[in-house]
Amino acid sequence: MAGISSRSWVLFGFTISLISVVISVFVLSSVNDRLKDTEAELTRLTTALTTQATEMKRADVIYGQFIMLNNLSRMSTGEAAKAANEDSIYLLQSYLDRMLFAINDLSAVDVIKATSERDAVALEFLTRLKKARDEGNAAEVDRIQKEADTVISQMSKPTTELGRLIQRSADVADPASMSELSTDEIMNELSPYLKELNDQFIANQQAKESRIKELEKKKDDLTWWASIMTYLAVALQMFGLMAVMSKDLATDSETRRDRAENEARKAEEEARLAFAEMKEAVQDTQEAKDDLLEARQEAYQARQEAAALEQKAVEARDLLAELEDDVGAALDEADKYKQ
Repeated sequence: MAGISSRSWVLFGFTISLISVVISVFVLSSVNDRLKDTEAELTRLTTALTTQATEMKRADVIYGQFIMLNNLSRMSTGEAAKAANEDSIYLLQSYLDRMLFAINDLSAVDVIKATSERDAVALEFLTRLKKARDEGNAAEVDRIQKEADTVISQMSKPTTELGRLIQRSADVADPASMSELSTDEIMNELSPYLKELNDQFIANQQAKESRIKELEKKKDDLTWWASIMTYLAVALQMFGLMAVMSKDLATDSETRRDRAENEARKAEEEARLAFAEMKEAVQDTQEAKDDLLEARQEAYQARQEAAALEQKAVEARDLLAELEDDVGAALDEADKYKQ
């Protein structure tokens, strides 16, 4: 790693950081989007199950009201019995509609959209019919009644799937055909249709529960992958930052290495100079030794010469003494001859 240049460290760190950005922006975003879609679908299915259970409870309440009112119609007489019976059949239709809406996950808005056109036309004819009756125009009343029967008869054939489902519920619980039947007979007549609705309800519930299990497993997997991608992106970002910081470390290492090499060269030069000086000092010492030896030899020779000179001086003194003695003897003899 010491041989990697600073530029290589920067490029390496930038590449790792870019990979972490790609993971964060594209891979992690894709995983999070899929996770959001999964959670949204899971929430929708859970809400649908709750709504479905609530609607089925409401349907059971309406069914209880139908049973009670239909039994009361059997205890009444005349117009009261007929009105109670017709109302109970309409409650039965409401019960079947409520079950139909719950099984097929239909909202009130969907039902209103499917029946609003027919209700609007019926309301218009009722308004015109009331106005004609208030005016006492019997011919206009008959004409409007026939026109209404014709138009409503044409509109009774729905063109949408939802319309056909609602119309089938109305056809099964027809007040005209069930007004004379007892409660048990009505339920016997409806048993095939109720069985069909119950089978649809069970299949719908099982499909939702199965899908919820799949979505929960998918959510767990996506959550795990999201965590892994997050940790990976953070780790790569940290590695990239460390690589960029290693550039400064590499630069500092190169600076220290250059400084150490310079100091080593300087120390080597100083050592070479010191060695040269030491060699020169050794040479000077050797020359001093040679000069000292030579001086000693010259001193020895000088001492020998001094000793020789001293010997000669002694000999000269001895000779001088002898000469003095001879001269004295000669002078004494000379004095003798003079006498």
